[in-house]
Amino acid sequence: MKLKDQTKKTDDACHRLLDAAEQLFADKGFAAVSVRDITNLADCNVAAVNYHFNSKDNLYLEVIRRRINNLRQVRLDSIEEAMSNPKTTLEDLLRAFSWAFLEPLVDEHNGRRLMTLMLREMLDSRVPGEMLFEEMIKPITEALCDAIMKVSPGIDMPRACLCVQSLVAQLLHTIHAKTMLAGVKDLPFDPSQFEDFVNHIVEFSAVAIRSFSEKAGEADA
Repeated sequence: MKLKDQTKKTDDACHRLLDAAEQLFADKGFAAVSVRDITNLADCNVAAVNYHFNSKDNLYLEVIRRRINNLRQVRLDSIEEAMSNPKTTLEDLLRAFSWAFLEPLVDEHNGRRLMTLMLREMLDSRVPGEMLFEEMIKPITEALCDAIMKVSPGIDMPRACLCVQSLVAQLLHTIHAKTMLAGVKDLPFDPSQFEDFVNHIVEFSAVAIRSFSEKAGEADA
């Protein structure tokens, strides 16, 4: 077999293992999934997990890393695209980021699996906090804080970071509400209508951010 063909075969096996592991970890949780379960679904031999990832634990980390790298890029791209327009307002920025945050997690094709996987990780964390912070939270927070300070002069970095945390908390609640309140009748809002949530979050957050900006301006006067 040619080296190129062997490399492609190896890469294909690696991707199959990641896909199979993601599906099983989301469906059953880390503890309930065996290496053999993963290799059977991936159509690989049992030794393939050790060959590619050294252990089931490392395979799990790579499953999560693959997902958070994708989420990070989608969110960073939304900020960059919004800020590429010199006429972008605070509302434009918040709306672009909010949709970029929500859509991959609620997409019918794979959003449900991703949400289940991330919820399991929150309940039974196996990913080092440093990895999550360095690879997703830090770069996104820094980029969004810088953008907020540009479109809302007067906000300093500490305040901008707190505003970002508040925004993300509202978006996470929106996702949880869809899951937790599905089928509940007589609610004063529809948890499946993300556009309503996004519009409210953007308006609510923009008012708060501008109030902080105005207070900072008054303090400097």
